[in-house]
Formats: sequence, C-alpha cells, structure tokens
Amino acid sequence: MKVREPICFPCALFVTFKLGKGSYSEVKEGFSIKDGNLFAIKIVNKEDLDSADEISLYHEINILKKLKHPNIIRLYEVYHELNYFYLVTELMKGGELFDRIIQKEIYTEMEARNVARKLFSAIAYCHSQNIAHRDLKPENLLLVVSTTLSSDVKTIMITRSKHVISFNLEYRK
Repeated sequence: MKVREPICFPCALFVTFKLGKGSYSEVKEGFSIKDGNLFAIKIVNKEDLDSADEISLYHEINILKKLKHPNIIRLYEVYHELNYFYLVTELMKGGELFDRIIQKEIYTEMEARNVARKLFSAIAYCHSQNIAHRDLKPENLLLVVSTTLSSDVKTIMITRSKHVISFNLEYRK
C-alpha cells in the first residue's frame, strides 16, 4: 500500500475541531495550509490498533483510494507518521442521514426515493468494482449539507468493506 510520506501532516493541514469519534479513531475538521480547502481528517492512533485492526485500516484505505463515485465519500490523502495515520477525506457538513430522518416530522416518498436512488447507485458502483460494503446502515450515510434531506447522500466505506472475486447474481427459488 502506498501512503504519502515526504510531506509531514502538520506541514500540509491544520486541524480545527472534533467532528466525531470511532472505536480506534477520531474525526476532526481541518483545512489545507496551501489553499484553505476544508476536509475531514480521520486520525488513527497506531497504539490503539491490534494487527487485525491495522490490516482492516489498510483495506479501508485501498478501497477508498480506488472508488470515485459522487455518492461515496472521497479519500484525498493518507499521511503516515510515527504514532498516527491521517486519512484526509471529503468534509460532509450535513451529519448522518439517520439523525436527519429522526429530526423531520414528515419524510415524503419523493425524499425517500431520491435517497434510495443515490444509495443504490453507490452500491451498484461498488459491485462493479468487486467491492461489497457489508455495513450499510443510516449511520454510515452522510449528508453533504445540513439544510435539506434532499442534500446529496454519500456512503462512508468503513473497515468491513471487502474486495470480492465476483458477485453471483443468479436468482434461485
């Protein structure tokens, strides 16, 4: 796996505030020192990883670097330092789809259809690349902006995603 090493993380990005926390990482907002572009930065402490977690992280990185789809969060850079990995991804300002659904009093059929269409498009693309997500749930679907439910929805590809040899699409009764 290739990770960027010549440029140190603190020289390239400035971290601002915490967005969330996972089992072995936290996500913070940050911006590029060079051009001011905003990103989400997943910070993984290597000391918190066992060997299986580290392998899963490498799988996640390889899969995210391969995927380029409008409804899958983009991984732009990976920085590797002595104690940390930094995964620089697209910043999603809208929060989780799950939270937005709970907040809304009325969730129309048209809104559900639009979200489902975007999700199905992302799944079909993953399958065309021989990748199975394996953890689709509303908490893993993020909104680009926070103003409306019709905002673009993007799936985050997490460590449970796997490359597969082929998909058997036969229907059996």
